[in-house]
Amino acid sequence: LKPTVITLCYGLGFGMILVLLVVPSMVVVQKDVSKLLAAFRHSLFGSKTPMQYRSLFGVATLASITLIALASGHLIINQTPAPWIFQLLPSQIINLVGTSPVLITLVAEIIGLVLILLSTMLVLFILIGVNRTARV
Repeated sequence: LKPTVITLCYGLGFGMILVLLVVPSMVVVQKDVSKLLAAFRHSLFGSKTPMQYRSLFGVATLASITLIALASGHLIINQTPAPWIFQLLPSQIINLVGTSPVLITLVAEIIGLVLILLSTMLVLFILIGVNRTARV
């Protein structure tokens, strides 16, 4: 076969995969992300959401952004994990992850975000319980 025919066949095959699989999946991902962002905006700025819930979501969002900025910022600037990560994480977890600064920072961020999520849920459940008992 001539090189032009081979190039044309591979180009058509790649284009078909791109048009039939990648583009529709990106459209679905875009729709899911827009729903997620709309729900987040509604939880922070919605008029039907009580003020105490909005402030709780705002504090949790700010804590999450701060955690990621502090951990990733130190890693980007100094190419090493932040010193507070070694003080907060048990040595068993650091030994399990290895010596990669990116993995150590990522594990610290994941653990921190899970703790922020769990504490936010706990406070939210307490607030919901207080509101239910106040209505009765």
